[in-house]
Amino acid sequence: MSTQYHSTRPEGTGALFVAILGYCLITFMRPQDFIPGVGAIKPGMIFGLLALFLWFGTRDRTYLADSIPKLMLSFLFATAIGATFATNKRMLFAAFQDLATYGVVFTLALPVVLSTHARRKFFLRFLLGCYVFIAAWVTTHNGHGQGAFLEDENDAALALNVGICLAFSMARFEAARLWKLAAIGAVLLCVAGVVVSDSRGGLVGLVAVGVALALFSRQLLRTLLIVSVVVVAVIPFVPASYTKDMRTMSDPNDPTRKERIYSWNRGMEMFWANPVLGVGANNFPNRVAEFEHSAAAERERGNRRSITYRAAHSLYFTLLPETGLLGTAIYLALLMTALSRCWNAVQRALPDAHGDDRRMWAYFIGSALVAFSVCATFISVLLYPYFWMLVSFAMLLSPMVGIRDGNLYWAARPKRPRAE
Repeated sequence: MSTQYHSTRPEGTGALFVAILGYCLITFMRPQDFIPGVGAIKPGMIFGLLALFLWFGTRDRTYLADSIPKLMLSFLFATAIGATFATNKRMLFAAFQDLATYGVVFTLALPVVLSTHARRKFFLRFLLGCYVFIAAWVTTHNGHGQGAFLEDENDAALALNVGICLAFSMARFEAARLWKLAAIGAVLLCVAGVVVSDSRGGLVGLVAVGVALALFSRQLLRTLLIVSVVVVAVIPFVPASYTKDMRTMSDPNDPTRKERIYSWNRGMEMFWANPVLGVGANNFPNRVAEFEHSAAAERERGNRRSITYRAAHSLYFTLLPETGLLGTAIYLALLMTALSRCWNAVQRALPDAHGDDRRMWAYFIGSALVAFSVCATFISVLLYPYFWMLVSFAMLLSPMVGIRDGNLYWAARPKRPRAE
C-alpha cells in the first residue's frame, strides 16, 4: 500500500497559535514576575489549558504516530508511576503538571500551527524577541533574570546560551536582511549577558555553543572563524573580576565545586538504592537527608551544612535518582532522536527555497540541545521548558514529514478496507 501525505490543516488554528504565543511570552519573558497582579491569575496555566482546549478542535492526528510524542507520553507515564511510592506527592504532582503542560503546548499543539512557512518564520522571530528581552534584562540586572527558572545567574546564562544558538542560526539562514542584522545583534547581546551573569557553568556552556555550532555546520572552518570573531569582539568588555572568577573553576578546593561533587555523590547513592524507578520526580530534595549519614557522606561534607531540601545541582544527578533507569532511558532516547534528526537534516543540506527552512531549524535545535546538555551538568534543569521545547521542535524534521511550497505534510498509510 502506497504512502499518503496529509496536511496538518493549519486553517482555523489561528486562535491556537495565539494561545501558544501567549504561553511562550509568559514562560520566557515572564511579565508576571515584574508586573504586579499578573501572577495571581496564573497566566501560564490559563494559556496551557486554552491550548489544550483548542487542540481538541483540530482534526488531523497523523503526526502523533511520530516517535517523539510517544516518548514524551512514556516519560509522563514514568513520572506518574512515582505517585505510588514518592514521599512528597505534592512535589511530584507539580513536576507532572509542568511536564504535561510542555507536552500539550510544545508536543501536541506546535506541529499543527507550525505547518506553514509563514508561521514558522513568525514563531522564530517571536522567540528571538523573547531572548533579546531576557538578554537585555540580564545585562541590566547584575546577571539575574526576571524570576523563577531565569532568576539565578546560572539559570540566566543557560537561557542565553540557548538564545545564542537561535540567533546564530537566524543570522546564517534568515533571508530578510533586517532580521539577519537583528539576529547578529542578538548574538552579541546574549554573549554579553552570559559574561554579566558571572556564571562559570555559563562560560562552559558558551564554549559548548561554539563547538556545537561548528559541529552542526557544513562549513566548519568558516563557523569557527565567525565564533572566534564574536569572542574577540567581546573580550575588551570583559571585566577583570570575571576573568579572575573563571580561573577558580580549576581549583580543587573551591567550595562550590566541592559542594556540587558532594551532592552528586548523594544522588548516585540514591540512584543505586532505587535503580529502576527512582524516588519520584521532584523528590531528590526531601530524600537526600537519608543518604547524608554514611561514613563517606560525613567525611565528604566536613563542616559544611546539610543539603536537605536542596537541588542536586545537575540534571543528570537529578534524572537518575528521581526517575531511575526507566526515565533516564526515555530521556536519552528523546535526546538522541532529536540530535540524529538535526544532524541528518544539516548533512543532507535541505534547500531553503520554497519555504523549506528545516535546515535552519535543525541547526538551531541541534546546537541548542548540545549547549543545554553541557550547561545542565551543573544545574537542576529537568523541569525547565528548554529541553521539552527543543525535542518537540525536532518533530518538524521527522522522517514522516514531506514539504510542498513551505507547507508540512505528514506521511500515513491508508487504512485497510474491512473484509466483507
